[in-house]
Amino acid sequence: MAFGLSRSIFRPWIDRALHNRGIVARLDQAVVAEGWRFVCLMRVSPVMPFAATSYGLGLTRINQRAYLLGTLASLPSMAGFVAFGAFGKAGVVDRQFVGGPMQVALMVVGLAMIAWAILRLNAAMRTALVPSPQQAAAV
Repeated sequence: MAFGLSRSIFRPWIDRALHNRGIVARLDQAVVAEGWRFVCLMRVSPVMPFAATSYGLGLTRINQRAYLLGTLASLPSMAGFVAFGAFGKAGVVDRQFVGGPMQVALMVVGLAMIAWAILRLNAAMRTALVPSPQQAAAV
């Protein structure tokens, strides 16, 4: 719903406001080029709220198919986050948090995936924000 509202109500205004802004246009192109992978990485990131991400993605030119595929592709990891949080809460509530090997392994894997997602998003954004030689010559 947030994606649709953002796309239908705010996108025309954003198009007019940012018509000649090179950085924003390149950022939009990078999001479109990455497509569903970008959406999935944004969804997996625990830093970005789900609704804010939906509004933000609605302001880009990413198509609805890529948006839906990326959201669906992120569901297994989100289910893992929920399960991991429930297990952690149960351990804290029961005062049985002992940090066994399985918990440590899950924590390491989770942190590694978050680091990978941040690095991947950073690379995509750097690519988007560095103008190509043709764009630099036009300025």
